[in-house]
Amino acid sequence: MSSQSAFTQPSPLDIPELLQLIASYMGKRDIASCLRVSRVWYQAFLPPLWTRLELNLSKYDRSGPPLPEREKYWSLVQKMVVVFSGNFKMPSSRIKCQNLTHLEIWDSYANQYTPQGLPTNERSLGALIHGHRSSLRVFFSSANTTTRILKALSGCPKLETLKLNSQSFERQDEWMEFYEPLWSRLQSLSWGGVITTGQRPTDMSAYTVALISSVKATIIKELYLDHLERWYSTHLDVLLILKSPELKRLRWKTNSDMEVKLLVKLAKHLPFGKQLRDLRLCYVDLRDKEIQEMLDSFPKLTSLGIEGGVVDMELLGTLQTGTHRFLTAINVLGLEGCKENSGQVVQTILSTMPSLQEFESSYVRDQDIVKSGAQWVCIGLRKLRLAIVLSEEGTQDMILDLLSSLVNLTSLDLHVDSAQLDHENIIPKNGPVENYCLKLTLEHGLDRLKVLRRMVNFVGSGLMTMRPRWTVAEAQWVSKHWVHLKKITGVDATTEARKFLEKSVKYSYY
Repeated sequence: MSSQSAFTQPSPLDIPELLQLIASYMGKRDIASCLRVSRVWYQAFLPPLWTRLELNLSKYDRSGPPLPEREKYWSLVQKMVVVFSGNFKMPSSRIKCQNLTHLEIWDSYANQYTPQGLPTNERSLGALIHGHRSSLRVFFSSANTTTRILKALSGCPKLETLKLNSQSFERQDEWMEFYEPLWSRLQSLSWGGVITTGQRPTDMSAYTVALISSVKATIIKELYLDHLERWYSTHLDVLLILKSPELKRLRWKTNSDMEVKLLVKLAKHLPFGKQLRDLRLCYVDLRDKEIQEMLDSFPKLTSLGIEGGVVDMELLGTLQTGTHRFLTAINVLGLEGCKENSGQVVQTILSTMPSLQEFESSYVRDQDIVKSGAQWVCIGLRKLRLAIVLSEEGTQDMILDLLSSLVNLTSLDLHVDSAQLDHENIIPKNGPVENYCLKLTLEHGLDRLKVLRRMVNFVGSGLMTMRPRWTVAEAQWVSKHWVHLKKITGVDATTEARKFLEKSVKYSYY
C-alpha cells in the first residue's frame, strides 16, 4: 500500500478513544510504526510520540532527529529532558514548547566553570526556564543550581514540584531570599545541598524559633531533605517542616537523633504532623521516649521508614503493649539496616502486625523463626523485601510454608547483602554465603509457591555462584503459575531458560 492510499482509505479501527487506549500501552517504536496506517491513526498516535522529548546536547551523542525537524512538534511536547556534557551551549532561544509542564536537566559536568566564572550553560538554562514560565509545573536538576536559575524558577507561577540534587548557598540569607517567592509556594520540594555558614549556631533552638516567627506557613505537602553536611542546615530543615501544616510525606535523611530531637523540642510549641501519612528518617534511636511520643502524635501516619537506626526487642514490646498506637496503624514499614537483634525484630513484626501491606528489612534467620515458633499473620502483605538466612538443616520447608501463606504478595525481594551478613557475623566463616540462602528451584520446593498467583516482581538472592541454576523447567513453571509476572532479577539461569523468560517478562540478573 502506498503512503498516499494509506492516508485516504478508512480503517475499521479509526475510533479515537480506542486509539488513545492502544497508544497508552505502546512503546515509542511501536507508536512510530502506526503513523502511516491512516490519517486518523497519524493524528491519534503522533501526540503521545512527542509528549516526552529528550534533547541530548552532548558533543559525543547526536542521536535522534536534528533540531529543525523537532521544531515542527514543539506544541506537542509536555515533558522535556535536556542532557548536557561539558560546555556545550543550549539553543534555548529556538526551544518554544507552548505546553511544556515538566523540565529535567542532567549535566554530568555540572561543576565545570567557564573562564568568566559562570557555571556551564547557566545563561541559556535560565532563558529556557523564563521562556516557559507560564506553563512549567515540574523542574528537576542534577546540576549545581545557581541563584540565577532559582530566580528564573521564582517567576514560574504554576511551579508545583522542585527537585534539586545539588544546591549550595554561601550564606543563609541567600537561602531565605527564596523562602517566600519559591520554597513556601511549592507543593513538593526535594532539596539536596549545603549552606556553608561557617559554623553552627550555639543555641540551635533559639536560632530556629527566631526564624519560625518571621516567616509565613508553606503549602508543601511532600518534603525530601538530603544534604551533604547536616549541622549547617538542620535549623532550616526544621523551619520547613514546622511551617508546613499540610505536610503529608516527609523523607528526612538525618544523621543522628540530635536533629529529630530539635524538631521534637520545638514541636511542643508549634505542633505539626496532623496530616502526615508517610515518614522516613535515618539513624534514629526509637528507644528515645520523646521520639516515640512524637510518632504517636501523628494521627494519620500509616507509612514509617527507619534506615540504619535502632529498633530492639525491648522497644518493640513497649510499643505493642503500651499506650502507643502508631505501630498498630502502620501498614508500610521499612527497617533497612537497623541494628540490635534485627532477625528477632523482623520475626516479631511479621508475626504480630496483621495490618502490614509492605515490609522491608535486612534479613531474618531461620533460628529466629524457630525460636519464636509463631506464624506470620500479615496475610495482606503485598510487598516483601527480606533476605532469609538458613543456618540449620531442614528449615527450607518451614520457610516455604511461611512464604506460601502470603497469598497476596505481588513483589518478593530476597536479595542478599553478603557484605552485611559477613560484617554482622550472621553466617559461619567456613562456608560460602550461597549455602545459607533459599534455593528456589523445582527440586528444592519452588512448586510450593504456586499459590502466589498475584506475583508481579520477583528478585532472587543475587548470588551468581548459587547452584542449581534455573532451567527451562523453572522458566516454564513461572510462566504457568505466576501469570502476572513482569520482572525477574537476581536469578541465575541457563541460556535456554533466559531466552524462554525473555519472551514474557523483563529478565535481568542485576
